[in-house]
Amino acid sequence: MDVEVIPSSNPYAWLRLTSEGMRKVLEDNFTDGENAEIWVQRICTAAQQGEYFRFPIKFIEATTDALPSEFYREGEDLRSVKRDIGQRRGKAQPKVKPKVDYTPALRNLTRVSRKSSEPVLRAAACP
Repeated sequence: MDVEVIPSSNPYAWLRLTSEGMRKVLEDNFTDGENAEIWVQRICTAAQQGEYFRFPIKFIEATTDALPSEFYREGEDLRSVKRDIGQRRGKAQPKVKPKVDYTPALRNLTRVSRKSSEPVLRAAACP
């Protein structure tokens, strides 16, 4: 997460796993059969050199969500409750930003660029 290979926006996907569960997810889905510690070291070194890629958050959620119960810290019932709360919280946020009318601001910028005697203001206000 620190080198932005795995999105940090969903750390709970990782926190709910046991150490065995984390190893299983990494070695089955990320490392192409490589040992998890070696893969992490290789990816961190590559990221420090500016060569890295990101895994999409949907991939992270899918790979950390489909394990047998022994790989999780908590039971399925508690995980379901937490998932439902998280989904409700996400739905409370507006999906589309309200439309903003910039017409008055553009009109004012046009007026300033035409009528100001200051060259800096004229250049900055030029739409």
